[in-house]
Amino acid sequence: RDALLARVWAAPDDIELRSVIGDALQEIGDPRGELIAMMARRQTDKETLESFLYEHRSELAGPIQRIVSNELRDLSYRAGFLDSCRVGTFGGTPRDWEEAATSPLWATITRVEFSNNVKRKWFQAWWKANQHVSLREIRCFEVSKVVSKEPERVLRCDGGWLFEPRASWATVPHEE
Repeated sequence: RDALLARVWAAPDDIELRSVIGDALQEIGDPRGELIAMMARRQTDKETLESFLYEHRSELAGPIQRIVSNELRDLSYRAGFLDSCRVGTFGGTPRDWEEAATSPLWATITRVEFSNNVKRKWFQAWWKANQHVSLREIRCFEVSKVVSKEPERVLRCDGGWLFEPRASWATVPHEE
């Protein structure tokens, strides 16, 4: 299972690979395989899909699930893998936050929103771990003056702004 998932983490934009991996995951009884199949069929009704996502949320979102609210709308999936999430101080222990910061599950996430005063220390650990290779969009609310130590990846969040990190790792405008 881990070797199959590692292939997706290494090529997170390869949707065809996800389909192949999904078949193998279904054979070993992994719920992600079923999710990939459900999403590929596009015939699954919304209620069935939401019920499946809720039932298997901890397996599908791993440690990231522990730092988002229990609302399904705070996690979205594409081709069986996390595509976006809303992170905030909804709960989770310090260990949950540490595990989430370095999780390979970030590899497929293209959009993340930080809200409810996410702790600076955690945000910096997440940023430094650099697991977010597919990230295209970040939205920050109430995350104050978070700065990367890497000059080409300076990030400041002082309020509700939006930027596209992979398009340009330039300094984001902010108020001092």
